[in-house]
Amino acid sequence: MFDIELKNWTPAILRCFSSEFLEMAIDNLAEGARAKWMALARQRLTSSKEDYVHGIQEVEAQPAVRIIRLLGALPNWVEQGMSPFDLRDTLLSSPRVHMSKDGHRYMSIPFRHGTPGSQGGAGTPMGRSYQERGGESRRADLGFQKADARALGKRIYDLAKKLKPGDRLPAGLAPLLAPHHTTDIYAGMSRVRHGYGRAVQSQYRTFRTISDRSDPAKWQHPGITARNLASEVEDWIRDNAIPILKSTMKEVLRGTR
Repeated sequence: MFDIELKNWTPAILRCFSSEFLEMAIDNLAEGARAKWMALARQRLTSSKEDYVHGIQEVEAQPAVRIIRLLGALPNWVEQGMSPFDLRDTLLSSPRVHMSKDGHRYMSIPFRHGTPGSQGGAGTPMGRSYQERGGESRRADLGFQKADARALGKRIYDLAKKLKPGDRLPAGLAPLLAPHHTTDIYAGMSRVRHGYGRAVQSQYRTFRTISDRSDPAKWQHPGITARNLASEVEDWIRDNAIPILKSTMKEVLRGTR
């Protein structure tokens, strides 16, 4: 759990104001800081965006203090970073794990795939996994550039959106993403349609099974680079404390608060 605390950071000049006014100013600063935090997450994150934003809690008010908490394992891993780890140690500890007849644990892991051009909030957009931030593919030997990754995503999507219930995409439509993979990441993709009122939305998923018998090399997570969004929010707080104090004063003088 990560917290940002906005305390009564009042310099000497603010001691001239009433405690009620100071509480009002801290309220405004805290709400602005939370909005800034959520905006940064939406701008900077992709596949972890929804979980991270959901982890940013409502402002918690205490006398002369406001606290904004970041809850959840994934949001805090994204915020503070995480060293490489074996996914079997985490996933096979889930209460959803199953036990086979011969006594080994196993679990089916769903992977959502977003449509090309989407922002990644509902899964990594098709094709993007083959593109690094610098524009080159993770698989340097493929010679993929940004345009190649986009074209691959479009080809996969054109086939996936035609899938009928029970159909799956075959293997071999995309290169292996990593040397230890036994099939491409789109093999077995299905299309599931969900109704939301009058609207119907399609979701695209693949499933992979992890178990005690899985090859350890196939389930090593490379770790997560700390995004440190909270430190940027703290910078924003320092830069905006006095302007927000002044705007709060104007609100009081106008009688709007």
